[in-house]
Amino acid sequence: MAFGLTLVTALAVMGTALLAVPGLPWPEALALGAAVAPTDPVAATSMLKRLGAPRRQVTILEEESLVIDGAALTLFGLALAAMSHPVTAGETGILLLKVVFGGVLYGLALAWVIGRQRSLIKDGGGQTVLSLVTPFLAYFPAEHFGFSGVLATIVTGFMLGIRGPGRLQPASRLTGQVF
Repeated sequence: MAFGLTLVTALAVMGTALLAVPGLPWPEALALGAAVAPTDPVAATSMLKRLGAPRRQVTILEEESLVIDGAALTLFGLALAAMSHPVTAGETGILLLKVVFGGVLYGLALAWVIGRQRSLIKDGGGQTVLSLVTPFLAYFPAEHFGFSGVLATIVTGFMLGIRGPGRLQPASRLTGQVF
């Protein structure tokens, strides 16, 4: 839902900019839409915290804002690519699907692999090192293959955050909290 609303907002701003500024190329209009589409959750999360909302609700709102930011960064990157290489809007749509779904699928696969490795590593230091390199393992290879490194990193973090605590050794959790 967060990605869809960000996409619709970016496209609406793009359409408005194209109508308001005659002769504006669509990649520049899409870059404007991507730049202003993401919402800022700071006000909402601070209000929820003051009202005493459950911590889990605040965390979900903060996580959703990461997805929104990732979607906007992905759209902005596609707009920049369209500015440097002439492409049609249809080609950009197909590229968007590749970038988004590739990043999400890569993030899911990496989370599965890292999760299995976590259960094999018994040393707290080794698990901490694995936790520190995981975002880099998510971002850089995904970008290399033409996927969204931002979305891959977010998905990997979400999946490991959901399933990770049971796979980490207690000493690793303590080290991570202190670190």
